[in-house]
Amino acid sequence: MIYFSSSYVYSGLDSTNNVNEKTILTPTHNFGLAKSFFEKMILRVYSDSVIFRLSSVFGKGKYLHPNAIEVMAQEAMNDKMLTIWGKGSRKMQYIFLEDVVKYILKAPELQPGVYNLSGHSYDTVIATANHIAEYFGAKTKILPNKKEGETLPHMDNNKVIDALDQDYFSDHNVALNQYLNDISNG
Repeated sequence: MIYFSSSYVYSGLDSTNNVNEKTILTPTHNFGLAKSFFEKMILRVYSDSVIFRLSSVFGKGKYLHPNAIEVMAQEAMNDKMLTIWGKGSRKMQYIFLEDVVKYILKAPELQPGVYNLSGHSYDTVIATANHIAEYFGAKTKILPNKKEGETLPHMDNNKVIDALDQDYFSDHNVALNQYLNDISNG
C-alpha cells in the first residue's frame, strides 16, 4: 500500500530545526494529528506499506482543494494582483506533481516505511508570490493584519534519495515556471 501523509505531522515543532522521518511527532494541527494517527495504524496493519509525507504539491491537473501556488497563480493571472496575508514571512516547501509521480513509480524499490517528499526549496511565501506575480505581470498586495499560516520545519529528503540512490526532485524555479506556463496556456 502507498499512503500519502502530510508535512503537517510536523506541526508544532520548532520551525528553525530540520526534521526527518525519525523526528518524534507531536502534531498540534488537527490535520497533522489525523495523518500521524493513520500512518501508525497503516504501518501496524499493513507493515509492507510505503508512506510519503508530502509538502504542498503543485502541478498540472485538477485540484479538489486548491493549493497555495495554484491560488496565487490564478489570482495573479486573472486579477493582475496577488494578495499576501501577513508579511509573507511564512516558509514553505513545495513538491512538483511530476516528482511525486516519479517517486510513486519507484515505490516498489523502497523498503516499507515513511519517506519525506518535499522538494528542496524552502522559500518564504513572499518570495514565491513575487516570482508568480512577476511571471504574470501582476502586483503584490500585502495585508499585514491578516494571520499567516504556520511555518512548518524544513523536511529533509535524504532518506528517499539515499534509498533509491537518485535524487528525482526538480529544481523548484524550473518546475514552477513550467507549471505557470502550463496554466497560462490553458
